[in-house]
Amino acid sequence: MLIGEKRWKQINEKGWTLATLFKDALDLNNKSFDLEKTLQKRVSDVQGAEKPDFTAALARLSQPA
Repeated sequence: MLIGEKRWKQINEKGWTLATLFKDALDLNNKSFDLEKTLQKRVSDVQGAEKPDFTAALARLSQPA
């Protein structure tokens, strides 16, 4: 089962997605990525999705730090 948009939004707002890792890479003074919190249990990979939508992650990256 994929994580679902609602749950993804919740963890993204907490900074527990890969968007935080990329944001940290762009801002060397910002190191908030936490691998342990980012890993989600009992969800499938993106191969289970028909069409992944990364729009929300890209929008978050474009926000100022």
